[in-house]
Amino acid sequence: MKISNSDLLVENGALSVIGVATHGVLSGKAFLNLGESKISQFLTSDSIPVKDNRNYGMKEMMGYHSVKYVSTASILAKSIKALYNKESINKINEI
Repeated sequence: MKISNSDLLVENGALSVIGVATHGVLSGKAFLNLGESKISQFLTSDSIPVKDNRNYGMKEMMGYHSVKYVSTASILAKSIKALYNKESINKINEI
C-alpha cells in the first residue's frame, strides 16, 4: 500500500487505515513516512530482520508505536517438524 493512498482513503471517509505486509521491508525513511501518514497501524511479520539504519536506531524502530510485528516462529517450527516427520504441512494450523 502506498502511503499516499492512506491520505486518499481518509479524505473519502475512512475512519482509520491499517497497513499490512507479509514481509515488511522497512528501510530508509520508512518509519518517518509511516509516522507522517494517515496509517494508524502497520502489521508485518518478523520474517525480515529489522536492521539499524541511518535515520533510526534499533530501539526506536522496534518500539515505533504504529508498527506491530507478528512472529513467524511457531508456524516455521511446526512446518519444520512436519517435514522432518514426513507429514503434510497443510494441516499445521488446524485445531
